Amino acid sequence: MLRRPDWAGDMDVAVPGADAVCADGWYRVLKTWRAGDRVRVTFAWKVRSEPYANGEAAVLRGPLQFAVPLDHRLDIIRSYEVEGFHDYDVYPVDIAQGYRTPVLDSRAPELGLTFEARAGGDRSLPWDEARLLLRNGEATLAPLGCTLLRRAAFPIR
Repeated sequence: MLRRPDWAGDMDVAVPGADAVCADGWYRVLKTWRAGDRVRVTFAWKVRSEPYANGEAAVLRGPLQFAVPLDHRLDIIRSYEVEGFHDYDVYPVDIAQGYRTPVLDSRAPELGLTFEARAGGDRSLPWDEARLLLRNGEATLAPLGCTLLRRAAFPIR
């Protein structure tokens, strides 16, 4: 049994020598399994929004939430014996940057955002450099985990 997550979008399950039947959010595969058998699961994620209580919306694609990273500075407030390990206060460089946000278009495909996958980056440190981006005109949204200071709620019309 494989559960189909709510965020899955269009999901396809392929099992050579068996059918994967979906019912009630679960894929059921009946098969006598042998060493080396494989299951291929593919997702066709779409950009979607989920409303916040303030009337704005979160932007999601698959399991990831996206946000506009804000330029910031870090002030060390405590250092530890381990080299490079500190506590920081985080300050915006330009407070107005947090108010210059894209307006999402609920009628446009993908909310008016385009998806971009970039090559490179260190796969063992995926939060250090965003490899997946959403763009809307001049705004660039990165996965929430790749941002330290961010705007994650957006107006939607």
